[in-house]
Amino acid sequence: MRLHTLEIEAFGPFSAPARIDFDALSEAGLFLLSGPTGAGKTSVLDAVCFALYGDVPGDRSAAKRLRCDQAPPDVAPRVCLEVTLGERRFRLERSPSWERPKRRGTGLTTQQASVTLSELRDGVWSPLSSRLDETGDLVGRLLGMNLTQFTQVAMLPQGRFQTFLRAKSDERHQLLQQLFRTGRFAEVERWLRDRRLELHRADVATHQRVADVVSRISEAAGQALPEGWDIHDLREVADARGLTPWASDLVTGTRSACDDAQVRADETVRREAEARAALDAAREESTRRRRYDAARQERAQLLEQADAHEHEQHRLDAARRAAGVVPLLRHARACAAAVEEARRLSATALGAVQEHLELLTLPSTDEVLDLAGAAETAVADVRAVLPRVERRRQAQAVLVDVERQVAAVAADLERTRSEQALLPARLEVLRTDVAEARAAAERLESLGATQRSLVTRVEAHESGVVLRVDLAAAREEWLGAREVCVQRKETLLALQQARIDGMAAELAGALASGCSCPVCGSADHPAKASAAPGAPDSQTEKDARAAVDDAD
Repeated sequence: MRLHTLEIEAFGPFSAPARIDFDALSEAGLFLLSGPTGAGKTSVLDAVCFALYGDVPGDRSAAKRLRCDQAPPDVAPRVCLEVTLGERRFRLERSPSWERPKRRGTGLTTQQASVTLSELRDGVWSPLSSRLDETGDLVGRLLGMNLTQFTQVAMLPQGRFQTFLRAKSDERHQLLQQLFRTGRFAEVERWLRDRRLELHRADVATHQRVADVVSRISEAAGQALPEGWDIHDLREVADARGLTPWASDLVTGTRSACDDAQVRADETVRREAEARAALDAAREESTRRRRYDAARQERAQLLEQADAHEHEQHRLDAARRAAGVVPLLRHARACAAAVEEARRLSATALGAVQEHLELLTLPSTDEVLDLAGAAETAVADVRAVLPRVERRRQAQAVLVDVERQVAAVAADLERTRSEQALLPARLEVLRTDVAEARAAAERLESLGATQRSLVTRVEAHESGVVLRVDLAAAREEWLGAREVCVQRKETLLALQQARIDGMAAELAGALASGCSCPVCGSADHPAKASAAPGAPDSQTEKDARAAVDDAD
């Protein structure tokens, strides 16, 4: 952290505007704030602390009175600090909460605290945030300390030096670790410890596998382990180069025994093949003998059934000759049944026809002619009457229309008479309305103020609608910025993890011949670890952290 300029107005004992150029004071490397008691030395440090964190250290923070009582009543307390944090130059302008005179009427009203954070980019101050929480979080992450830690390390309040010295070891360890960012070395130590435990577990597992192999070799060879060997601890045997010769001797003896056994096995296989050939020949001879006996028995049975077979053969021939006549016989029987059924139905139909002929009586020819003449006369009469019926229908339609018009005229006449009777009362009502309209015109002047108020409220509502749209757009922009922030934080975590994974190579890069290793203390470095292609370094991590700060 490097301070550049500090502007103070109506803050602490500074009633008039004051400006301190730290760049000019820092040219010699160190500078001293001196002066009598009450001159404002502590207030300058309070102003720096307030610009960074929005609060002052010590008991003065509990008083909640940072504004100068000697300043003009309408002058706002203000602190503006230009500072470089993490190779980035910022300008923080803060104003604490204070009581200002009301703009209308008498009395005081509370003005809330405010902050404006800007960054110098390409010679132009770019606003970053105007929220108290965002600004405090960004400053805390850039400095690596909160307000309490900052006042304990960088700016010890009066009479509070012993607080840091008397703090618990864990609290001081956590503060110093966060201040000097030594957490990555703790991660390296943790990785080395975990690696040692992993290698120990792998060594134990490998020893167990070797012990299992030795046990199986001893069991397969049928020989016990040499005297003095412990199956649960073979490290001394392996170091003395005794395990491999012992296993080689057992393998050589086992191979010799295996060759002898193979010769005996080949002789046994040959004898087994000869026995199997003799057994197969005996089985084939036995099979032929059983087939011969079965054939002789079957021939005797067939000779006994020869007569019965010949009788059945004669019957089969007779059946074959009769098979051609059976369909004709069946067709003849079906035709006879159909003829009988047709005769029965014909008799029934003839009886029914006779009954209907007896009941039917036909008219005479003269009667039919008379009826036809009467029908023609009736048709002619109907045709003559049709035109008159049509004219009567039209006349009835015209009569209905005329009656409807007469009823409408009568209704209009009655309505006109009713309206004429109501005209005096309506005239009186109109006179009353005129009087009320004149009274309303007199009240119009008083309603003007109400109209103007309503117009103001409508404009405020319209502004609210516009602001809602702006708020939605701002929320979308904020969501996008938060997504970018999360992505950059994930990138930073990935870089930190990659750097931790390659920390051995980073430590190896700082080793020199003859110098002790900071991890194991050895002065010999036979196989230094090398960084993987594209492995991140401290500058890459700083750039990623700066990108995360920008996103925040």
